[in-house]
Amino acid sequence: MIGKNWSPFSKLIYLAITFFFLFTAFNSVQNLVSQIYEQNGYENLGRIALTTFNLACFLVSFVAARIIKKLGHTQSLFISSVPFLLVFIAGIGMSACNNFKPAPFYCADRSFIKQFNIVSYTLVGVSSAVLWTAQPGYITQLAPKKEQGSYFGTFFSILQNSYIIGSLLPSILFRFTSAFAYFIIMFSFATVAIGFFSLMPHPQYESAITEKESMSPSSRKEHEENVDIITELRRTFAHIGNKNFQPWIFFSLLGGFTQAYNSGFIYQFAEMSLPSTVEKSILMSKTAQMFIFFGIGMVFSAFAIGKAIDKYGTKTVFKAILTLYAVMLGLSAVETQEKSYALACVIATLCGASDVCIGTLLSSIIAIDFGGSLDFFALCGAVRVIGASVGLMALIVFKSAQPISVIIVLASYLGAFALPNLLNTKQNHEHLMKAAVITT
Repeated sequence: MIGKNWSPFSKLIYLAITFFFLFTAFNSVQNLVSQIYEQNGYENLGRIALTTFNLACFLVSFVAARIIKKLGHTQSLFISSVPFLLVFIAGIGMSACNNFKPAPFYCADRSFIKQFNIVSYTLVGVSSAVLWTAQPGYITQLAPKKEQGSYFGTFFSILQNSYIIGSLLPSILFRFTSAFAYFIIMFSFATVAIGFFSLMPHPQYESAITEKESMSPSSRKEHEENVDIITELRRTFAHIGNKNFQPWIFFSLLGGFTQAYNSGFIYQFAEMSLPSTVEKSILMSKTAQMFIFFGIGMVFSAFAIGKAIDKYGTKTVFKAILTLYAVMLGLSAVETQEKSYALACVIATLCGASDVCIGTLLSSIIAIDFGGSLDFFALCGAVRVIGASVGLMALIVFKSAQPISVIIVLASYLGAFALPNLLNTKQNHEHLMKAAVITT
């Protein structure tokens, strides 16, 4: 372990860089896995694997807070990062079948490859629930109260560079080498990240203070209570009845739909904008290049949204995000007719911006308005995973549906959700803090 005497901001940067290495690899694979597997003869395997990933993440989200309370944030981050290696091992195994002659022995049984991929993504879903609940809890303990938005914005701004690098690498690699080499390189990035996680400093600044003593009062109360798992689950579900929190549950669901849209659908914009006769390597490279713009949208939006939350408040930022989202969907509808690669890159930029803005706003709201409660983080994570799973399953079931149908369904949810919740969302933090104190 390092960084005992580091400042809170230095620890934030270390955390962000560590996540950057892990998700340079994982986000790159997640965005391309549906396309890569289809082109290697495994139709829908990528989407099925992502669906099992999300379902596992959903189920474990309800006990993630309990795991973190037992292990602490630093150990939880490290242990939950290790299973991510399985995704890259699965990709290496699948691509080796087309890379080597004669093919490895297991290639004769395609069901083995399918089962190994599904099991791998399921285990990563389990660990991801813990990782993404521990991450905002760690930052909440680091950040000064008036800088919560800026800390989360800085974290996501650094992290989302992983989308740029993770998309730039395959755009180059697929021109000169195979999917096998691509998965090997992504495996190397993930291995570096796990090494960093193993040295993660405790979130508190003074090394003499224990992790429990550095917690906020509400988080410390959660940590000290020794309740059975059924009681803890009931307490987590009880938060759904909190009227001040309900709008953000629906917002989390929108975040899940957005995740499915980004990982299982928008790559089609690159495909429809290119001639059907284009070579596979060129198609993969152009798709990866489009996701570079996705990453650019994430990086700049994450930093800006964090500053905006601290300066203008959550309701103003909430309105801005919904407006941005509506513009993205409108341009997506236009793209189904225009089939322009340039427009596809613009849409990817807005998709990235929408995705990171939703995540940053939710994390900041829980940290600022609800005392950084792990239960709230876990609940939002679970709801987001529900949205992602439903979205991916819908894309599998209605694979032959016209792209405009997907856009209309997403726009319908946005319209049904946005209007009532814009009217009900409270603007000032003081009102919400009072409600949060009552619930805790």
